[in-house]
Amino acid sequence: MNGQQTLFEIRRSDCPFAHLIDHNDTHCDVHMFEADGYEVIGDNSATLDDWMAEARGVQLDDVIARDIVVPPLPSFIPNVPRGSQRLYQDFSPEFVTVNLGKIVSMEKLSVAKSLTELLGLPASTKVIIQCYGKDRLIENIWPVRHEVFRKLAQLQPYAITSVNYSVWDSQPHGEQLLNIKRGLLTFEDLQELNLPTIPHIYWSSKQTMQAWSKWLHHNIAVNVVAINLQTLRKPTEWAKAMNDLRYFVSILPRDIHFLITGPQAADRVKEVISILKNVTLSNGYAAYAAASHYELQLDDGTIRSTYTDKSYGQILQNSMQLYDNIIHSS
Repeated sequence: MNGQQTLFEIRRSDCPFAHLIDHNDTHCDVHMFEADGYEVIGDNSATLDDWMAEARGVQLDDVIARDIVVPPLPSFIPNVPRGSQRLYQDFSPEFVTVNLGKIVSMEKLSVAKSLTELLGLPASTKVIIQCYGKDRLIENIWPVRHEVFRKLAQLQPYAITSVNYSVWDSQPHGEQLLNIKRGLLTFEDLQELNLPTIPHIYWSSKQTMQAWSKWLHHNIAVNVVAINLQTLRKPTEWAKAMNDLRYFVSILPRDIHFLITGPQAADRVKEVISILKNVTLSNGYAAYAAASHYELQLDDGTIRSTYTDKSYGQILQNSMQLYDNIIHSS
Protein backbone atom coordinates (compact mmCIF):
# COMPACT_ATOMS: atom_id res chain seq x y z
CA MET A 1 0.00 0.00 0.00
CA ASN A 2 2.79 2.39 -0.87
CA GLY A 3 2.08 6.00 -1.74
CA GLN A 4 1.22 6.61 -5.36
CA GLN A 5 3.29 9.52 -6.65
CA THR A 6 2.67 11.94 -9.47
CA LEU A 7 5.22 12.10 -12.27
CA PHE A 8 6.97 15.28 -11.21
CA GLU A 9 7.02 14.97 -7.42
CA ILE A 10 10.30 15.22 -5.55
CA ARG A 11 10.62 14.38 -1.87
CA ARG A 12 10.84 17.47 0.30
CA SER A 13 14.23 17.97 1.95
CA ASP A 14 12.43 18.71 5.23
CA CYS A 15 10.06 15.71 5.08
CA PRO A 16 9.38 14.78 8.73
CA PHE A 17 8.41 11.21 7.84
CA ALA A 18 11.52 10.05 5.95
CA HIS A 19 12.28 7.33 8.53
CA LEU A 20 8.88 5.69 8.01
CA ILE A 21 8.53 5.71 4.22
CA ASP A 22 10.11 3.80 1.36
CA HIS A 23 13.05 5.37 -0.45
CA ASN A 24 11.00 5.97 -3.61
CA ASP A 25 8.03 7.55 -1.81
CA THR A 26 7.99 11.21 -2.81
CA HIS A 27 4.31 11.82 -2.08
CA CYS A 28 4.87 14.54 0.49
CA ASP A 29 2.27 17.15 -0.38
CA VAL A 30 -1.47 17.21 -0.96
CA HIS A 31 -2.20 17.14 -4.70
CA MET A 32 -5.71 16.73 -6.06
CA PHE A 33 -6.85 14.19 -3.47
CA GLU A 34 -10.63 14.43 -3.13
CA ALA A 35 -11.88 13.67 0.37
CA ASP A 36 -15.49 13.31 1.45
CA GLY A 37 -15.84 16.30 3.76
CA TYR A 38 -12.59 16.03 5.70
CA GLU A 39 -9.09 17.46 5.54
CA VAL A 40 -6.24 15.48 4.00
CA ILE A 41 -2.84 16.13 5.58
CA GLY A 42 0.46 16.43 3.74
CA ASP A 43 3.88 17.84 4.53
CA ASN A 44 2.67 21.17 3.12
CA SER A 45 -0.52 21.35 5.22
CA ALA A 46 -0.89 24.37 7.51
CA THR A 47 -2.48 22.15 10.16
CA LEU A 48 0.17 19.40 10.10
CA ASP A 49 1.62 20.40 13.49
CA ASP A 50 -1.85 20.47 15.04
CA TRP A 51 -2.64 16.98 13.77
CA MET A 52 0.75 15.66 14.88
CA ALA A 53 0.09 17.00 18.38
CA GLU A 54 -3.42 15.51 18.47
CA ALA A 55 -2.11 12.10 17.38
CA ARG A 56 0.92 12.34 19.72
CA GLY A 57 3.12 11.96 16.66
CA VAL A 58 3.09 9.01 14.28
CA GLN A 59 5.18 6.60 16.35
CA LEU A 60 3.28 3.64 17.80
CA ASP A 61 5.28 2.91 20.93
CA ASP A 62 3.49 5.41 23.19
CA VAL A 63 0.32 3.27 23.06
CA ILE A 64 0.54 0.49 25.64
CA ALA A 65 -1.95 -2.37 25.45
CA ARG A 66 -3.80 -3.29 28.62
CA ASP A 67 -3.99 -6.94 29.65
CA ILE A 68 -7.42 -7.58 28.13
CA VAL A 69 -7.23 -10.79 26.10
CA VAL A 70 -9.66 -11.44 23.24
CA PRO A 71 -11.26 -14.89 23.74
CA PRO A 72 -10.86 -17.62 21.07
CA LEU A 73 -12.49 -17.17 17.66
CA PRO A 74 -13.77 -19.75 15.14
CA SER A 75 -12.37 -20.17 11.63
CA PHE A 76 -15.24 -18.35 9.86
CA ILE A 77 -17.68 -15.69 11.05
CA PRO A 78 -20.45 -14.25 8.86
CA ASN A 79 -20.76 -10.49 8.61
CA VAL A 80 -24.48 -9.78 8.90
CA PRO A 81 -26.92 -7.04 7.85
CA ARG A 82 -29.43 -5.21 10.00
CA GLY A 83 -32.88 -6.71 10.43
CA SER A 84 -31.76 -10.19 9.40
CA GLN A 85 -33.82 -12.09 11.97
CA ARG A 86 -35.24 -14.47 9.36
CA LEU A 87 -31.74 -15.95 9.03
CA TYR A 88 -31.94 -17.14 12.62
CA GLN A 89 -35.43 -18.65 12.81
CA ASP A 90 -34.00 -22.18 12.84
CA PHE A 91 -30.28 -21.48 13.26
CA SER A 92 -28.31 -19.71 15.97
CA PRO A 93 -24.78 -18.85 14.80
CA GLU A 94 -22.26 -18.78 17.62
CA PHE A 95 -20.61 -15.61 16.28
CA VAL A 96 -21.34 -12.80 13.85
CA THR A 97 -19.49 -9.64 12.89
CA VAL A 98 -21.15 -6.32 12.10
CA ASN A 99 -19.61 -3.18 10.64
CA LEU A 100 -19.73 0.22 12.30
CA GLY A 101 -21.95 1.76 9.63
CA LYS A 102 -24.75 -0.63 10.60
CA ILE A 103 -24.63 0.59 14.21
CA VAL A 104 -23.79 4.32 14.04
CA SER A 105 -25.58 6.79 11.76
CA MET A 106 -23.48 8.83 9.34
CA GLU A 107 -24.35 12.40 10.35
CA LYS A 108 -26.08 12.40 13.74
CA LEU A 109 -23.84 9.57 14.99
CA SER A 110 -26.81 7.95 16.70
CA VAL A 111 -25.88 4.56 18.14
CA ALA A 112 -28.18 1.53 18.17
CA LYS A 113 -29.67 0.66 21.54
CA SER A 114 -29.32 -3.12 21.23
CA LEU A 115 -27.27 -5.35 18.93
CA THR A 116 -29.71 -8.21 19.39
CA GLU A 117 -32.68 -6.08 18.32
CA LEU A 118 -30.79 -4.27 15.54
CA LEU A 119 -29.59 -7.47 13.91
CA GLY A 120 -32.49 -9.71 14.90
CA LEU A 121 -30.05 -12.09 16.59
CA PRO A 122 -30.66 -14.87 19.09
CA ALA A 123 -29.56 -13.80 22.57
CA SER A 124 -26.85 -16.49 22.59
CA THR A 125 -25.00 -15.17 19.52
CA LYS A 126 -21.74 -13.36 20.21
CA VAL A 127 -21.22 -10.13 18.27
CA ILE A 128 -17.89 -8.67 17.18
CA ILE A 129 -18.13 -5.02 16.17
CA GLN A 130 -15.78 -4.20 13.32
CA CYS A 131 -15.15 -0.46 13.42
CA TYR A 132 -14.95 -0.30 9.64
CA GLY A 133 -16.93 2.39 7.89
CA LYS A 134 -16.94 4.96 5.15
CA ASP A 135 -14.37 7.72 5.54
CA ARG A 136 -17.06 10.30 6.14
CA LEU A 137 -18.49 8.31 9.06
CA ILE A 138 -15.21 7.58 10.82
CA GLU A 139 -13.98 11.14 10.32
CA ASN A 140 -17.24 12.45 11.81
CA ILE A 141 -16.68 10.16 14.78
CA TRP A 142 -13.09 11.26 15.48
CA PRO A 143 -13.73 14.53 17.39
CA VAL A 144 -16.52 12.96 19.49
CA ARG A 145 -15.18 9.41 19.57
CA HIS A 146 -15.12 9.09 23.35
CA GLU A 147 -18.87 9.69 23.55
CA VAL A 148 -19.57 7.31 20.65
CA PHE A 149 -17.30 4.65 22.14
CA ARG A 150 -19.06 4.85 25.51
CA LYS A 151 -22.33 4.08 23.74
CA LEU A 152 -20.73 1.20 21.84
CA ALA A 153 -19.46 -0.20 25.15
CA GLN A 154 -23.03 -0.23 26.46
CA LEU A 155 -23.88 -2.71 23.69
CA GLN A 156 -21.56 -5.23 25.39
CA PRO A 157 -20.02 -6.79 22.27
CA TYR A 158 -17.98 -9.98 22.58
CA ALA A 159 -15.08 -8.01 21.04
CA ILE A 160 -14.50 -4.87 18.99
CA THR A 161 -11.82 -3.73 16.56
CA SER A 162 -10.17 -0.35 16.56
CA VAL A 163 -11.23 2.07 13.82
CA ASN A 164 -9.66 1.53 10.39
CA TYR A 165 -8.76 5.09 9.41
CA SER A 166 -8.01 4.82 5.71
CA VAL A 167 -4.65 4.31 4.06
CA TRP A 168 -5.26 4.92 0.36
CA ASP A 169 -2.49 4.74 -2.25
CA SER A 170 -3.38 8.22 -3.50
CA GLN A 171 -2.95 9.86 -0.08
CA PRO A 172 0.25 11.70 0.87
CA HIS A 173 2.30 9.70 3.34
CA GLY A 174 1.60 12.18 6.14
CA GLU A 175 -2.10 11.36 5.94
CA GLN A 176 -1.38 7.64 5.82
CA LEU A 177 0.88 7.68 8.88
CA LEU A 178 -1.46 9.88 10.90
CA ASN A 179 -4.35 7.56 10.08
CA ILE A 180 -2.36 4.50 11.16
CA LYS A 181 -1.65 6.21 14.48
CA ARG A 182 -5.21 7.48 14.92
CA GLY A 183 -6.48 3.93 14.48
CA LEU A 184 -4.16 2.76 17.26
CA LEU A 185 -5.32 5.61 19.50
CA THR A 186 -8.88 4.30 19.14
CA PHE A 187 -7.57 0.92 20.32
CA GLU A 188 -6.33 2.71 23.43
CA ASP A 189 -9.67 4.50 23.87
CA LEU A 190 -11.71 1.31 23.57
CA GLN A 191 -9.46 -0.65 25.93
CA GLU A 192 -9.92 2.07 28.53
CA LEU A 193 -13.62 1.13 28.48
CA ASN A 194 -12.61 -2.46 29.37
CA LEU A 195 -13.67 -3.75 25.97
CA PRO A 196 -11.86 -6.77 24.47
CA THR A 197 -10.31 -4.75 21.66
CA ILE A 198 -8.57 -6.05 18.54
CA PRO A 199 -6.10 -3.58 17.02
CA HIS A 200 -6.74 -3.05 13.33
CA ILE A 201 -3.54 -2.93 11.29
CA TYR A 202 -2.85 -0.98 8.12
CA TRP A 203 0.59 -0.22 6.72
CA SER A 204 2.03 2.07 4.07
CA SER A 205 5.61 0.79 3.81
CA LYS A 206 7.99 -1.88 5.07
CA GLN A 207 8.99 0.59 7.76
CA THR A 208 5.43 0.77 9.10
CA MET A 209 5.18 -3.03 9.08
CA GLN A 210 8.41 -3.11 11.08
CA ALA A 211 6.94 -0.57 13.50
CA TRP A 212 3.89 -2.80 14.00
CA SER A 213 6.13 -5.82 14.59
CA LYS A 214 8.07 -3.89 17.21
CA TRP A 215 4.82 -2.77 18.86
CA LEU A 216 3.54 -6.35 19.03
CA HIS A 217 6.87 -7.47 20.49
CA HIS A 218 6.47 -5.03 23.36
CA ASN A 219 2.71 -5.51 23.83
CA ILE A 220 2.46 -9.22 24.54
CA ALA A 221 -1.10 -8.86 25.85
CA VAL A 222 -2.27 -8.50 22.23
CA ASN A 223 -3.15 -11.97 20.94
CA VAL A 224 -5.33 -11.02 17.94
CA VAL A 225 -4.98 -8.37 15.22
CA ALA A 226 -7.46 -7.40 12.51
CA ILE A 227 -6.91 -6.54 8.86
CA ASN A 228 -9.67 -5.27 6.56
CA LEU A 229 -9.20 -6.40 2.95
CA GLN A 230 -12.70 -5.51 1.72
CA THR A 231 -11.58 -2.75 -0.66
CA LEU A 232 -9.08 -4.84 -2.68
CA ARG A 233 -11.01 -5.30 -5.92
CA LYS A 234 -8.23 -5.42 -8.52
CA PRO A 235 -5.97 -8.49 -8.85
CA THR A 236 -2.90 -6.25 -8.69
CA GLU A 237 -4.08 -4.73 -5.39
CA TRP A 238 -4.70 -8.17 -3.95
CA ALA A 239 -1.31 -9.49 -5.07
CA LYS A 240 0.45 -6.50 -3.51
CA ALA A 241 -1.43 -6.97 -0.23
CA MET A 242 -0.57 -10.68 -0.09
CA ASN A 243 3.12 -10.00 -0.74
CA ASP A 244 3.06 -7.41 2.04
CA LEU A 245 1.28 -9.85 4.35
CA ARG A 246 3.93 -12.50 3.71
CA TYR A 247 6.63 -10.03 4.66
CA PHE A 248 4.73 -8.90 7.75
CA VAL A 249 4.29 -12.46 9.00
CA SER A 250 8.00 -13.14 8.42
CA ILE A 251 9.01 -10.36 10.83
CA LEU A 252 6.46 -10.98 13.58
CA PRO A 253 8.06 -11.67 16.97
CA ARG A 254 5.56 -14.40 17.91
CA ASP A 255 2.43 -16.21 16.75
CA ILE A 256 -0.53 -13.88 16.34
CA HIS A 257 -4.14 -14.75 15.50
CA PHE A 258 -5.52 -12.73 12.57
CA LEU A 259 -9.11 -11.62 12.00
CA ILE A 260 -9.21 -11.08 8.23
CA THR A 261 -12.28 -9.41 6.74
CA GLY A 262 -13.22 -9.37 3.08
CA PRO A 263 -12.07 -12.44 1.10
CA GLN A 264 -14.97 -14.20 -0.61
CA ALA A 265 -13.52 -16.13 -3.57
CA ALA A 266 -12.14 -19.59 -2.82
CA ASP A 267 -8.72 -18.84 -4.31
CA ARG A 268 -8.34 -15.73 -2.15
CA VAL A 269 -9.41 -17.60 0.97
CA LYS A 270 -6.89 -20.34 0.22
CA GLU A 271 -4.09 -17.82 -0.35
CA VAL A 272 -4.75 -16.14 2.99
CA ILE A 273 -4.77 -19.54 4.72
CA SER A 274 -1.47 -20.44 3.06
CA ILE A 275 0.15 -17.35 4.62
CA LEU A 276 -1.41 -17.29 8.08
CA LYS A 277 -1.27 -20.21 10.52
CA ASN A 278 -3.83 -18.79 12.96
CA VAL A 279 -6.71 -17.02 11.26
CA THR A 280 -10.42 -16.23 11.39
CA LEU A 281 -12.08 -15.10 8.17
CA SER A 282 -15.20 -12.94 7.95
CA ASN A 283 -17.20 -11.73 4.97
CA GLY A 284 -20.74 -10.68 4.17
CA TYR A 285 -21.24 -13.00 1.20
CA ALA A 286 -22.70 -15.95 3.13
CA ALA A 287 -25.28 -13.94 5.09
CA TYR A 288 -26.28 -11.50 2.35
CA ALA A 289 -26.75 -14.32 -0.17
CA ALA A 290 -28.75 -16.36 2.35
CA ALA A 291 -31.04 -13.37 2.99
CA SER A 292 -31.98 -13.56 -0.73
CA HIS A 293 -32.41 -17.37 -0.68
CA TYR A 294 -29.07 -18.08 -2.34
CA GLU A 295 -26.80 -20.81 -1.03
CA LEU A 296 -23.05 -20.80 -1.68
CA GLN A 297 -21.61 -23.92 -3.30
CA LEU A 298 -18.18 -24.86 -4.59
CA ASP A 299 -18.21 -25.57 -8.33
CA ASP A 300 -14.88 -26.67 -9.81
CA GLY A 301 -12.94 -24.53 -7.35
CA THR A 302 -15.22 -21.49 -7.68
CA ILE A 303 -17.82 -20.38 -5.12
CA ARG A 304 -21.17 -19.81 -6.82
CA SER A 305 -24.56 -18.79 -5.42
CA THR A 306 -27.55 -20.98 -6.25
CA TYR A 307 -31.20 -20.21 -5.53
CA THR A 308 -32.86 -22.69 -3.16
CA ASP A 309 -36.13 -23.15 -1.29
CA LYS A 310 -34.38 -24.23 1.91
CA SER A 311 -34.99 -22.19 5.05
CA TYR A 312 -32.92 -19.04 5.45
CA GLY A 313 -31.18 -20.47 8.49
CA GLN A 314 -30.27 -23.72 6.74
CA ILE A 315 -28.86 -21.76 3.80
CA LEU A 316 -26.70 -19.63 6.07
CA GLN A 317 -25.51 -22.66 8.02
CA ASN A 318 -24.57 -24.52 4.81
CA SER A 319 -22.74 -21.51 3.37
CA MET A 320 -20.80 -21.04 6.60
CA GLN A 321 -19.88 -24.73 6.51
CA LEU A 322 -18.61 -24.27 2.95
CA TYR A 323 -16.13 -21.64 4.10
CA ASP A 324 -15.14 -23.78 7.08
CA ASN A 325 -14.42 -26.68 4.72
CA ILE A 326 -12.30 -24.51 2.41
CA ILE A 327 -10.33 -23.13 5.34
CA HIS A 328 -9.64 -26.49 6.94
CA SER A 329 -8.78 -28.21 3.65
CA SER A 330 -6.24 -25.56 2.63
